[in-house]
Amino acid sequence: MVCCSQMLMFQCTLFLCAVQTAACVLPDVLRSLWVFFSYNEALMYLIHAYQYNKELLSKGIYRGHDEELMSHYRRECLLKLNEHAAALFESGDDQDVEEGLTTMNELVVPCLPLLLVDEMEEKDIVAVEDMRNRWCSYLGQEMEPNLQEKLTDFLPKLLDCSTEIKAFREPPKLPSFSTHELCERFARVMASLSRTPADGR
Repeated sequence: MVCCSQMLMFQCTLFLCAVQTAACVLPDVLRSLWVFFSYNEALMYLIHAYQYNKELLSKGIYRGHDEELMSHYRRECLLKLNEHAAALFESGDDQDVEEGLTTMNELVVPCLPLLLVDEMEEKDIVAVEDMRNRWCSYLGQEMEPNLQEKLTDFLPKLLDCSTEIKAFREPPKLPSFSTHELCERFARVMASLSRTPADGR
């Protein structure tokens, strides 16, 4: 019987592999939208997969998956969402600005405590600082008064988020796989990812 962590790990890895593949073949506008929605959907799988995996590893080092690998893709997903939200804010369009800030308030900021709770995870802490620096860099730029007001309202939420971890909504239900089928599909996804250059974060 396949545990929840294995199922979630497979699903979120599959999502990210699909995102990387699509980035090579879709036109720029479609690629931007498709990547955003894919990372948006993948985030909850990654959050839950990491937490389940951590529980399994606490019972033995061979009970779960590579924690560094899972941490990398959780971090990468949040960085991509932050990048997309910042680009929307920079556009200056009212609707895009609202969408970008909603992405930050509802998806990115609530997940930051997960990256800050373990001080030993230096890459996670660096990623959080990168995200904060991106938004703080706007303070020295000229912008419309309404944008300045929205930025001023948002920054305290980003900078002062506590390390208290909140409950997250459950990811969508996963289909059932046999152990053999899951292992085969997981191996194919991992082989594909191994051919994709990592950014080192």
